[in-house]
Amino acid sequence: MEDIISKKEIVLNVSVSGIRQRQYFNVKKEETAFGTVVFLAPKKDLPLNSLMQAAEQTGVPVKSNGQWLFPKGKGLKDFTSVK
Repeated sequence: MEDIISKKEIVLNVSVSGIRQRQYFNVKKEETAFGTVVFLAPKKDLPLNSLMQAAEQTGVPVKSNGQWLFPKGKGLKDFTSVK
């Protein structure tokens, strides 16, 4: 996860409509009530199952169209760094 945080953009292979594709994600930070959260934001609109796949592959939350997607068993508080 630390190697992802240090980058500005990453490329992931995800399945979109049954086809494996390379998709680009921006690495962003956002202030929340719990602290600062680092997350991935896709450059293109993708289906929810593809975004969930990206969250599971990286272990980092994904935010798209105002929706947060977390890896299985994790929540917002697991990714905050209070400063």
